Amino acid sequence: QMVAVQGGVGASIRRRPVGLVVQVVMSLVLLFIGASFVAELRRLHATYPGFAVAERLYAYTFRTSPPVAPDARQDLYAQALDRLRALPGVRMAALTSSLPLIPAGSDCASLSADSPVHVTSSAVDSAYFETMGIERVAGQSFAASDRTADTAVVTVSLARRLWPERSAV
Repeated sequence: QMVAVQGGVGASIRRRPVGLVVQVVMSLVLLFIGASFVAELRRLHATYPGFAVAERLYAYTFRTSPPVAPDARQDLYAQALDRLRALPGVRMAALTSSLPLIPAGSDCASLSADSPVHVTSSAVDSAYFETMGIERVAGQSFAASDRTADTAVVTVSLARRLWPERSAV
């Protein structure tokens, strides 16, 4: 009696389906990406962003139609702030047109046409910096009476870029 063997010596080894190998490789890649994401979240959580984040509540406001006149808008926000400050547990409240680290519209600030600097701007009230725990490096604090076109607050990095040889103040 003869037994016929087809395929030679290694024929008894089963070939793995290609789909299974791809699934294992993709699973390992996804595990690596997930671990990297968690590590980055931990790093970001431990990083100080330059302002206080603990015990802060951010609320967006949406105005309904009809539009509110600019003078009435200021009164509306002032009343809202007074009501917020009167709530139990609220120590401070302030207004801003945009929150830190959230992209806003970009403006261009420039000392010359050769080197424009793109910056983001935000309107804030006089209690904003104290409420957010942002320290002043130079200059003076501003009050509600300082609402003029020539009052500005700049970051240290922007001041160094625009006025590298002198004080921004």
